[in-house]
Amino acid sequence: MTNSDSEKSHHSVDRFWHNYLFVLEKNSIPDKSRRWYRKHVEEYIGAHPNVKLQRHLPHFIDDYLKAKGRLKHLQEWQFRQIVDALNNPYADPTR
Repeated sequence: MTNSDSEKSHHSVDRFWHNYLFVLEKNSIPDKSRRWYRKHVEEYIGAHPNVKLQRHLPHFIDDYLKAKGRLKHLQEWQFRQIVDALNNPYADPTR
């Protein structure tokens, strides 16, 4: 990756998070929850390190949520928050 490609990638990532956080704010997600929403999306992206977000398919999210849903320590409200975090036009690559 050239320096120019790296800069483009960095700007794309910054733009993604800017847009994502803007949509959370627009949808009245409380400020204290936004960092957790971002954390959930970062974990989802990290679970697919070799696949660019725009190449994700619906079954990626389905499989990820099924795995999260099987975690015994995860409370119901936490699972709903993960679903909500991923069910966002800037986080959900299948939209």
